[in-house]
Amino acid sequence: MSKPEISEPVETLAQQKERLILQCRAYRSGMGQSRNLVRAHLGREGLTRAAFGILGSRAQSALANVTDLVNMSGGISLAKIQRLAPFVLSGISILSKRSVIRPILRGAALVGAVGAGLYLFARNRKTPPQIEE
Repeated sequence: MSKPEISEPVETLAQQKERLILQCRAYRSGMGQSRNLVRAHLGREGLTRAAFGILGSRAQSALANVTDLVNMSGGISLAKIQRLAPFVLSGISILSKRSVIRPILRGAALVGAVGAGLYLFARNRKTPPQIEE
């Protein structure tokens, strides 16, 4: 026994034309939506928003790494030393240059002077006025 052949419905020329017209409309509509999306995200506000988002996430990640490195409650492990070594080596490399030492010492002296001034100012404000009899 032979199976009866099932024939697929044949599209007429008018149906093919109508299907292609609908596909073109959908394509043009998608292109317009994509163009609007690109304009929205690649404009000044969109790029600024994206840049601040990336900057914020990088800063948060860096801060988490630094606080993890500084937190000594877990002890110093090999992983912490491996993560801290590049920072220490680059700091030593920068400090080894003679042209950098003077500005760093000046900055440290300035920060120390400002800190001492603020400390003395805060201490003088806390002392109650003396009453003479």
